[in-house]
Amino acid sequence: MSLLEISLSVAVPLRIMELKARGGPIDSDFQRCHDFAMVLGEKGDVLQFGSKKKGEAAALFNQLAQCLAVMAFVPGGVRFGAEH
Repeated sequence: MSLLEISLSVAVPLRIMELKARGGPIDSDFQRCHDFAMVLGEKGDVLQFGSKKKGEAAALFNQLAQCLAVMAFVPGGVRFGAEH
């Protein structure tokens, strides 16, 4: 497993717990994930190689973790790397 996968394996379950505590994701959560797909496509390399812009990789990581947590609520869930 990569460092990204290991980090997400901790971050995503915590966000799932937060979503469950508030009753699950709402439509705007799914919309943010939809919008983030383009950002991830454009800047996914920042997650792998870092960035000269302070905090850019952390912000992308947090958005990715949140979106994976939201997508865990769709029927069948979501797979990322070795995790489901």
